[in-house]
Amino acid sequence: MRASWPDCEILWLSAAMTQLPFIHTVMGLICIEWHRPEVSMYIDSSSFPLVRMGYERDKAVPVDRLLEDFSALLARGQAFVFFSDGDMSQEERSPEERKQVVLWMKARRPELKSLVRALVHAEPDAHKRAEAEAFAQMFGKAWGYPMLLVASPEEAQQRARELLGSD
Repeated sequence: MRASWPDCEILWLSAAMTQLPFIHTVMGLICIEWHRPEVSMYIDSSSFPLVRMGYERDKAVPVDRLLEDFSALLARGQAFVFFSDGDMSQEERSPEERKQVVLWMKARRPELKSLVRALVHAEPDAHKRAEAEAFAQMFGKAWGYPMLLVASPEEAQQRARELLGSD
């Protein structure tokens, strides 16, 4: 179990008061590790066929639940678009979870290609958006639908509507 920030601060201060610099460094690294940003995913389909893919940790769901939600979207048999914004970095998944996602994805590739029009992601920072282009190319090849990058959440929703309107 990870310590909360106050617990971490106490460890940091207690390490600073010792005469052992090595322990101070180790404790400091542990403190940093406890607060490494970990962002997880969730799906909000309340505005279907515009589907929000979110990355806020407090709304995160386990991988099996995420795949169930994704399967339910595909089971509708209607085209939809994901839109998202925010930090897309993810905590490292276990090998079992990665395998679960890959097997799920391979089993549903035809549905993914035919029903998911795109993932439209808003990234306001032009430099980060440019860096994400290479990832977007790999994403499209892996998932079977494109990842499009735009500058704002409003632009992401507008682009998603355009993609749905082209059906």
